[in-house]
Amino acid sequence: IMHFCSTIVLFYLTTLVFEKNSMYKYREKTVSRIAMFTCFLFIFSLSGGFQSTFYSEQFSTFFTFPGMYTREYSTKYTASSTIDIVNGPLYLLTSVFFTLAAVNRPNCVLNGLLFLLDLQKIIFRKSGQQSGLKNRLNTHKKREALYPLVSGCFMFCGLVYMVYYTPFEIFCSTSSSADKKPDWCFNSLLSQSKIQSLSSLVPTFMTKTSLYTYIQEKYWNVGFLSYYTANNIPNVLIALPNIVCLL
Repeated sequence: IMHFCSTIVLFYLTTLVFEKNSMYKYREKTVSRIAMFTCFLFIFSLSGGFQSTFYSEQFSTFFTFPGMYTREYSTKYTASSTIDIVNGPLYLLTSVFFTLAAVNRPNCVLNGLLFLLDLQKIIFRKSGQQSGLKNRLNTHKKREALYPLVSGCFMFCGLVYMVYYTPFEIFCSTSSSADKKPDWCFNSLLSQSKIQSLSSLVPTFMTKTSLYTYIQEKYWNVGFLSYYTANNIPNVLIALPNIVCLL
């Protein structure tokens, strides 16, 4: 069901992008065809098998695509390639969708790069104006840069709370005996640092590896280049057409 709903949102997202931001004025029928073809590629992609089962990928796309849609709908691109935020509350809703996606699958934190991009475009537009116009910026315009900044901070705090703080409180709390605590509980972010004075500034739950990373390394043998073994050659060959297209 989530895969189906994500595909529907992707259709409307693609339609919105091509109708709103394209340099060329496509006909409505052409935009619909592009959106339909995009959904077709999404359904029959290599991740389609995971998307059709009870797995984390479908939850990630279920929250990522609505987040992209609300961001796209709440912004307006100008002729100078900068943006205006025309709907602040809807833009802030984007951070909620992206946070839920990142909590479900931490690599979705890359969605937050859109907030950095928007912030850069807004700052560029502000600083690029002539000095005579600076005094004419009202409070609303000055607050506009806060939307991507607040959204990014909200996403960061939500990710830290769910990925670091909550697992640490459950598995590494002071009520548990030391011999029952996993190794990552003692792997503090500054445990190897020579600057001991900064240790008190970093929360205890901020460890070098999260619980998810620890489980991957210890039980799933996930690490840098560890996937490329002889028994995974068939999987690499299956993905080879996509690699060739990217190159």
